[in-house]
Amino acid sequence: MNIIERGECLLDAGSSGNMNFSVICCYRGTCELDLLRAALSHVQSEHILLQSTIYWDEQFCEFHRTNERIELSLYTYQQESQWKEIVDEQMRPKFTGQGNLLWRVAVALGEQQGLIVFSFHHAIADGLSAVAIINQVLETYCLLSQGNSPSKFQFTDVVPDLDSLNFKTTVSTIQEQPKRTDDELKSSYLMVELDNSTTQRIIDWNHEHKVHMNATINSAFTLALSKYEFINSKQTIATTVVNLRRFFQPSLPWQIMRLLRVCLETPVDLLVTPTIESLASYLDQQLYIQLENGDHLVALNSIATAVSDNPSPQRYWQRSVRSGGIITNIGQIPFDGDYGILNLEKIFFVANIEPIVLTHKNCAVIGALTFKNKLFLTLFYIKQQLSQEHAKEILVDVKQRLESLTVN
Repeated sequence: MNIIERGECLLDAGSSGNMNFSVICCYRGTCELDLLRAALSHVQSEHILLQSTIYWDEQFCEFHRTNERIELSLYTYQQESQWKEIVDEQMRPKFTGQGNLLWRVAVALGEQQGLIVFSFHHAIADGLSAVAIINQVLETYCLLSQGNSPSKFQFTDVVPDLDSLNFKTTVSTIQEQPKRTDDELKSSYLMVELDNSTTQRIIDWNHEHKVHMNATINSAFTLALSKYEFINSKQTIATTVVNLRRFFQPSLPWQIMRLLRVCLETPVDLLVTPTIESLASYLDQQLYIQLENGDHLVALNSIATAVSDNPSPQRYWQRSVRSGGIITNIGQIPFDGDYGILNLEKIFFVANIEPIVLTHKNCAVIGALTFKNKLFLTLFYIKQQLSQEHAKEILVDVKQRLESLTVN
């Protein structure tokens, strides 16, 4: 196990929540359950990590193969309002390991449409590799529906060599928070999509202002959190989840199923309320300065230090608390979602932050991706910190800020 996976497993081991994430795929067409089960079984056989479990021995954990086969949970629904309850039921249960798989799949059947919900433990996948797995499953489904044999996949499980990042573990100071428990934490999420014309206008605006989509969304999110007093009105931290694939030498393909991301924190001064333009420019510039300065390696080193003395899950929690707004952006999904008798129309990415939150330190995460030229956003929040009404106001505010961008 590399240091990041070890950290993820420690966080999950003591959490009543789950260090996991879910990808919600909304489809239209026909979902033949037997074909989908066969496709899942084939893809599982192609990837060692999809056949893996974690066994615990006090503070220590390690991966093992398991003979458990992926099962398909089945639901039906009448209205889209029932989606949330179904996804919650899939997202909330903790991955216990101990012989059980570290991913799960559910289908919710509607009238000529439905949901396929994939949930993964972060120790075996990240958002990019999860989307690659989903594409492999549905490509296989399409082949089987046409009476063809499934394909062998080019990429299997690879353990990235951290040395290729020039990463060297050094001892640094461990910052421990007060003792905590998340037994009473309750979480929820909200989803919103922006139409094609709005998404294209945001892309054009980014090009015009020489910033990346990530910085623009993060700016709208930070300003919305400040407006509704969820974060400190004078100064806050904007946290960006950075994927390390492109930093490896040679760079790693997006299909590789290993956890390959760290969080970079950028201080934001809100004494004078910035515009979305100025804040996006600042966040974009600062993030790339941080990357050039090797802050991603510093973040890796912080994780290495935090797990170096084999802490208990409780002690590792005390070293892993975050606050403020976090953005994790998968980016442009590189497939069109057309699988013959089944077509994906929407994809939402839901990141669960329960294991890194203290009830008295506000924290929320926005998950973003672009699919079929539409931007899809998901706000994940803690109910003790935000009511559903206020969470909805924040997400609507983010959407309105993005919709208001104009191109010269």
